[in-house]
Parts: sequence; C-alpha cells; structure tokens
Amino acid sequence: VRQEFIEDELVIKGVEVGTDVVRNLNEDLLGKAIFLLYMEKIPKTSTRRLVNTSGIETLLRIADTDTDTTEGIARLEFNWSGMEGHAIQLNMESAYNEVDGSLLQTDNRGTGPIVVNVPGANSRVDEVRWDLQLKDNWSLGSLEFDYGLGAEFSTISQTGDSEQERSFRFLKPMASVIWSVGQGQRLRFTLEREVAQLNFNDFISATVFEDDDIVLGNPDLHPDATWVTSLGYEKRYGKIGVFKVTAYHHWIDDVLDLLPLTATNAVPGNIGNGRRWGVD
Repeated sequence: VRQEFIEDELVIKGVEVGTDVVRNLNEDLLGKAIFLLYMEKIPKTSTRRLVNTSGIETLLRIADTDTDTTEGIARLEFNWSGMEGHAIQLNMESAYNEVDGSLLQTDNRGTGPIVVNVPGANSRVDEVRWDLQLKDNWSLGSLEFDYGLGAEFSTISQTGDSEQERSFRFLKPMASVIWSVGQGQRLRFTLEREVAQLNFNDFISATVFEDDDIVLGNPDLHPDATWVTSLGYEKRYGKIGVFKVTAYHHWIDDVLDLLPLTATNAVPGNIGNGRRWGVD
C-alpha cells in the first residue's frame, strides 16, 4: 500500500495597534474617533511525501509560502440627540486592506527538485474602501423605528501574476420596526441590504496537499450583496432570562463559492444569485 505523509510548518507573527477617543462636542452631540492597524506575517512550509510499497520515496513536494497581511481602519462617529424621540448617528469609515502572497513550489521524483509554476500564486491585492452611513432611531411609545441609508465605495487593485484595478459602489438602505406588544415582549421586522467583504486570499492561488489540489486565485471576484429580511419575537423572564425566535429570508446577488475546473484545480468564483432562509 502506498504511504503518504503531509506536514505543515508555520509561524504566525502579528501586531495590532488601536485607539479610540470619545468627546462631547456640545450638549447634544457626541463624537468618537477609532483607529486600528493590524499587520500579520505567515511564512509556511508544506511538505508532501509519497512512499511506495518498497519503502522508496517516489515524490517529495515542497511549497514555501509567504503571506503578508495589512489592515487599517479609521472611523468617525457622531451621535446627535437634539430632537426629542430621535437618536441620529452619522458614521464615516475609511479602510485599507492588503495581502501580499508568494509561493515557491518544487517537485522531486528522485532526479532533483524541479520548480512547479502555480499561476496566480505570486501576487499582491490591495483595497481602499470608504463607507458612509446616516441612521435614526425614532421612538413613539410602544413603537420604535430604526432606519437609514449607507453607501460603500471601494477600489481593488492587483499586481504581480495578475494585473488589474476595479471599482465598486453599493447603496445600503436599512429599516426595522420594533413593537413592544406587552410586558417584556417585542416583535421586530427588519429589511436591509448587506455587502460582504472579500477574502483577498481568494485572489491568490494556493496549494492544498491534503486534497492533492491547486486552488487557483480569481482576480475577477466581486462582493456578494444580500437583501436581508427577518421577523423576530422576543420575551424576557426576570433579570436574565430571554426567549427569542427569528425567521429570515435572504436574496443574494453574486453568491461566492468554490468552482471545480478539473479533477485537481478549483477556483473561487461568483456563481449567480441564490436564496437562503431559515429559523433561529
């Protein structure tokens, strides 16, 4: 029986720095500033060995991967309570994300190591994203309304094995109605649009020795956007007891999934529209 040995060796080095400042700008206006920076470096060596029934090594495959990740976020929040029954909030956020990946893979079948070209494995992806949102919480006795409008703008650039730049724009409305129907009981209906954040590792090709597979990167990925509806009921008991049930339905544009290309190659991709529903 042929034997197969797979080993992974990696070291994760990371640093995170963050701060936030809160200040009353006047009697009715509260301001908050948030900053976060995260940097991570992951050098990884993966080894796959095949040994035949005679105990002779027939394949030694080595993949040396370096993945550097940088994430930075700056956010401003303003909360205004100068109108009776209303709590108005304005959020402004800027984010920078970068993933820089490299891969050197070799195969040795007894005649010395040979470099294996994995297309799309040596590449850098970076994104600049802006997010704005204005929302209001309006209380009317037993009724409470949360509503608002957001906008997201982003530019994704890729260099290295793949070279391109693309821009995206999304509107993100949201609204919910909360009805306090009795002592400790509430009904909530929500409708909003959510936009997913892409995993930039999906833009860069990688090897998966456990599946004897190559997962190719896809530089043409774009975020999926989802219309979310939900109807929930909540009942509280005493100080800490709570019962909640929520039914939901999602309409998803541009579902993200993994697409098989051949028996040993797959690629992340957008596969069209989909729906998701259930109960929590």
